[in-house]
Amino acid sequence: MIGSRLKKARENAGFTQRQLSQILGFGENEIYRYENEQSKPGSDAITKLARGLGVSADYLLGITDDDSSDVKLTPHQWRIISALERGDKLGAIRMIVTDG
Repeated sequence: MIGSRLKKARENAGFTQRQLSQILGFGENEIYRYENEQSKPGSDAITKLARGLGVSADYLLGITDDDSSDVKLTPHQWRIISALERGDKLGAIRMIVTDG
């Protein structure tokens, strides 16, 4: 169930598997494995995926069919947040200043 919901949310957000992996800091094939039910994301990964795709964790887990979330950020904003989470403050500042 997580795989199909993840794929739908990713496509609705306009990301490729590769783009989403890079933005959220996942391994190159992790999104593919999650979407094809070859691997199950842990709680930290589900949280990141939900935040990154603007859906609720409950939606990804199949607890609700409501895919809405209160958190809506652009891919650019997520790249900034990801840089900060990686400890790349200078990179985040560059993204903010250059707006891209």
